Amino acid sequence: MAKLKKVDGNKNHPVTDGKICTRGRMLAERTNDSNRITKPLKKVDGLWQEVSWETALTEIAEKLEAVKRTYGPTAVLHSHDYSSNGLLKSVDERFFRAFGGWTQVTGSLCWGAGIEAQLRDFGNSFSHAPEDILNSHHVVIWGRNVARTNMHLFTYLKKAKKQGITITVIDPMKNQTANLADNYICIRPGTDGLLAAGIIKVILDNHQYDAQFVEQHTYGFDSLQSFIKTISLEEVARDTGVSLEEIDGLATLYVNGPTTTFAGLGMQRYKMVEIRFASLMPLVLFQETLVFQGEESIMAIFLLVNPLMWIDLH
Repeated sequence: MAKLKKVDGNKNHPVTDGKICTRGRMLAERTNDSNRITKPLKKVDGLWQEVSWETALTEIAEKLEAVKRTYGPTAVLHSHDYSSNGLLKSVDERFFRAFGGWTQVTGSLCWGAGIEAQLRDFGNSFSHAPEDILNSHHVVIWGRNVARTNMHLFTYLKKAKKQGITITVIDPMKNQTANLADNYICIRPGTDGLLAAGIIKVILDNHQYDAQFVEQHTYGFDSLQSFIKTISLEEVARDTGVSLEEIDGLATLYVNGPTTTFAGLGMQRYKMVEIRFASLMPLVLFQETLVFQGEESIMAIFLLVNPLMWIDLH
């Protein structure tokens, strides 16, 4: 039997530059491992038994056809998650479309809450091309250890640092990414929404935002202002563990933009996470410009401040 000898990156790839993570490099070892499952297993009386591919495919096809014939295609539930993405990742969707439809789970165990918050506020969850980070004045890494979870983004962070772009990390733990940063802000877990509200309060109180843009391209700003008036910066500092000076410094970053913010999965591990993510969204209002080189920010088009979301930011 042929064996996979080596997995390596494409040095001509514009984003990865040929660098791949440890999991990718270990694909050869994993593929060639003697314990790897290479044949279908069927559970019989609580035990897994090996069956032929012909038997497995025939039984699955017959059951799918029987369900479709009796109840319709949407009676089939397809549950999946992301794993290693690639072109083959969408083959299952292509199959079920040809099947006539299906039922699938909504949300995600991974990043579904943050995506939902972006969809509600912006209409979509598109982002800029990776190299657009180099057109920023500042970069904020919020709840994300890029050095360990996204090696290709970390490469761009190092390039940004060399260009003089300031990097700020907001995280309960001082991680490897924080070691690269110009500023590290230690925040109490679960108080991200309140910190964002505090930053907004500083900007609103100092009238450091584009009033014309707010009037012409946003909804719910009056509700946002009303909510912000109900909190004090002293309360924000006390509950988040972030000093008044640090809150003021973060506000300055967003005023003197463009500022790129990368929000991580960390803040999605709490109740009401959509609100925590949504509370970060209005920060784009207060940047000097929302246009990056080569691409207009989708935020400038779809921004919606939902007044119902400004609750329980603690």
